[in-house]
Amino acid sequence: MVPDNIGLFLGESRRMHPDVCTFISETIYEGRLQSHVDCAAQNISVSGNEGALVDKGVGIVFSGVEHDGNIQQSDEEVHRAKAIFEELIGRPHTTKNGETRPLVLSDFLFIAPYNAQVRSLQAALPPLARVGSVDKFQGQEAPVCILCLCSSFGEYGSRGLGFILDRNRINVAISRAQCLAVVVADPRIAMTSAGSIEEMRLLNLFCKLTSGS
Repeated sequence: MVPDNIGLFLGESRRMHPDVCTFISETIYEGRLQSHVDCAAQNISVSGNEGALVDKGVGIVFSGVEHDGNIQQSDEEVHRAKAIFEELIGRPHTTKNGETRPLVLSDFLFIAPYNAQVRSLQAALPPLARVGSVDKFQGQEAPVCILCLCSSFGEYGSRGLGFILDRNRINVAISRAQCLAVVVADPRIAMTSAGSIEEMRLLNLFCKLTSGS
């Protein structure tokens, strides 16, 4: 079902690189969302070194980190998000206007579904880092968005998978990224046994995130 606010997001699609927009369009909007042609120029130059956490400068990157016993906060994901930030900060970033400059702190958004994870990220990252919930960043954007899902495999709390994998929440989080959206999560979530058709849809969404497509 296409969300009622498709007109709003069609306007916002002008800010997303086509690789980000394609994921959002196919996953949420039945292929009806289009990126502005100028946005294809946007990119981030990644290191290309063996063992780099981020191996491409546009689109969706899944950064899997296994952990146990976490529901609303994961130190493992905080450490990974910080490492990704430290790897990317200062890398050349080309805007849709063709201008190239180094990535700075304000070029990153760090997003989490739970306030406990937000606080942990704030404590680990430099002062003035843009850290918050999905709701806080609705309407904002940045070249790089790093989304932490927090929950360990099988540890989804009272709100279940429907909270961390809520389609609208994932939509907003990913569509904040002008160039690159990095999703940090326990990859074993994909092994969850679906208890309903809706959970099957949510797990399919998660699998699309893990594949970056």
